[in-house]
Amino acid sequence: MEVLRFPLARLACGFIPGIVWSYVVRPEIAVVLTANALSLVLFLVAFWLARQSKWRSYFGAMLLLVGFGCGALCHCVHTFHHRKNHFRHFTTDGKPQQLMVVVSEKRKSSPKRTRFVAELLQIDGKPATGKILLQAAPEAHFAIGTKVLAFGEIIMNQPPLNPGQFDYGKYLDDQAIAAQFFLTEKNHQVTGLEKNLSHYADATRNRIIRTLRQSGFNERELQVLHALVLGQQQDISPDIVSDYQAAGAVHILSVSGLHMGFVLLFVNFLLNRLPRTRRYNLIRVAATVLLLWAFAFIAGLSASVVRAATMFSFVAIGNSLNRSANIYHTLLVSVLLILLLNPAFINDVGFQLSYAALFFIIWLQPALGALWTPKSKIVKYFWDIVTVSFAAQLGTLPLSIFYFHQFPMLFFVTNLVVIPMLSVIMGLAAVATIPAAFGCALPMLPDVLEKTIYIMNTVIGKVAALDDFVLRKIPCNSWMLIAAYLLLFAFGSWTRKPTAKRFVWIVAAAFALQVSTLASVKYHAMQQDFIVLQVPKQTVLIAQRNRKAVLYGHRVNAVSDLALHRFVSDVRQMKPARTFWFGRKKILLLKKGMPLPEAQPDVLILSESPQFNLERWLQNHRPEIIVADASNFNTDVVRWKATCRKRKIPFHYTREKGFFSLSE
Repeated sequence: MEVLRFPLARLACGFIPGIVWSYVVRPEIAVVLTANALSLVLFLVAFWLARQSKWRSYFGAMLLLVGFGCGALCHCVHTFHHRKNHFRHFTTDGKPQQLMVVVSEKRKSSPKRTRFVAELLQIDGKPATGKILLQAAPEAHFAIGTKVLAFGEIIMNQPPLNPGQFDYGKYLDDQAIAAQFFLTEKNHQVTGLEKNLSHYADATRNRIIRTLRQSGFNERELQVLHALVLGQQQDISPDIVSDYQAAGAVHILSVSGLHMGFVLLFVNFLLNRLPRTRRYNLIRVAATVLLLWAFAFIAGLSASVVRAATMFSFVAIGNSLNRSANIYHTLLVSVLLILLLNPAFINDVGFQLSYAALFFIIWLQPALGALWTPKSKIVKYFWDIVTVSFAAQLGTLPLSIFYFHQFPMLFFVTNLVVIPMLSVIMGLAAVATIPAAFGCALPMLPDVLEKTIYIMNTVIGKVAALDDFVLRKIPCNSWMLIAAYLLLFAFGSWTRKPTAKRFVWIVAAAFALQVSTLASVKYHAMQQDFIVLQVPKQTVLIAQRNRKAVLYGHRVNAVSDLALHRFVSDVRQMKPARTFWFGRKKILLLKKGMPLPEAQPDVLILSESPQFNLERWLQNHRPEIIVADASNFNTDVVRWKATCRKRKIPFHYTREKGFFSLSE
């Protein structure tokens, strides 16, 4: 691609791998600084030698190296591992501490917990930095900027307790949220309010929602509006999200380039009548950029919103200078700026999906659109929607399957209906929310907006009800993801310019995808494990051999996660027995009311707090390990753990250590 000859493109191609490398390796900052100094010297030498044409290729390579070093350094500077005043460096597990925090963001809540992200100000009276996740009661509410003084235990992020389970601790770490803190009625008090910009943005959003609710806006439609226009998905109903996912339209619930494009069109429409002079062009571009970032700020400055605002700001500036800015350059500049300010965005799923969709729209849609040129403008409008939707969906397909393990086949039908309606909704919302931000609602307009959103929700619901057109539980790992994108790039390259050589690349990439899939299946088919899952108040056992598994106990989400993660094709459910043989290992399950086992087991599983004297039983038996699942009382577990420690027998409690696995 010609764009790769642009120096900024090469810098970006090195910058992003540098961030990824630093994220995986976690190098010392001294090593990164030394490597940066060396790469800079090599770059200057290559720059001096580049005056001769035979050395110019080395200059491009050194530019990649400099970008790689800058990316690694950027990640090191932002990560908490290298910050001396980060709270993790002087936090003791299990020891209560006094915290002073300020609430910075509200997160999606659960039926049992309301979640907020808070910036740490002090810990035990000493200045500290870092972000933690506050877990509060369902009825709790803190305005953005609220200062909270709390006393309790800081709980570091933990790994998942079951195989294949979503790693919530890693998800928080990737967003620089290093720990969690549980608030109760008695362990905290509100001490003040920090009226920063985020506080005023949150207050503006709340005023808009409150005004529209008072005007009679239906709650379900208001939740969608809150996500569509204000970028806040925390309070949206799970069944609404599920419908949008099944219909292939969940992307419109996240404010991104699509929404920012509507904002740009709306602003251009308002400012179109200004004279085309240099002075008014300056006013036009300043107003456009200001309004774009005002919308982005009110929408919460998420990764996708920042990306879209940055890119469209460059587009607006390029248009004002009457320059046809290369869209690839604009894309790369927005990537570099966003990751330079916050490299943690690279782990954001929305950021990845947003850029993948945008790149494939720019790269692939023109070739798809050229396949047919309708004469009617109306037909061409809908044909463009189809090709844009297809390109975006194709670009995000591997990531969607990798993260969500499902694919809606009717996405193009949904987008044909939703995108025209979304343009109407965004226009009505712009007119309705501006006066609502000042506490007043225009007559009749909220009703029209509500009805339009209701129609869109109804259409989405009808499409989502066609469950047979949604492919679910599709296994995918990292190697399959890479191979799938190789295939997409090969296909896209051939679509833009069909040649025999490029078709060979399609065949090679398809072969790589098949090999990675078969290798993954073969690897997991060789796994043979007996697993005690961590399920609250339940006993769930799984015996996996090859790609088949036998489930003893109730089917829970953890079983589905394991089957998906390990490519298990068949899960049979059976009643749990008392004795299991796994290979040469004898496993005994002891539940409440069962007689004590007389035989010598290799593994003893304690369930539902059986009433027996473990110390006396161990006088005549010596298992290799004793496992207690989450169906036991904590008091019994503490006593059993002390006995095993005294007898020097390994003890595994699933609530503390997660699932137990015995392999052949």
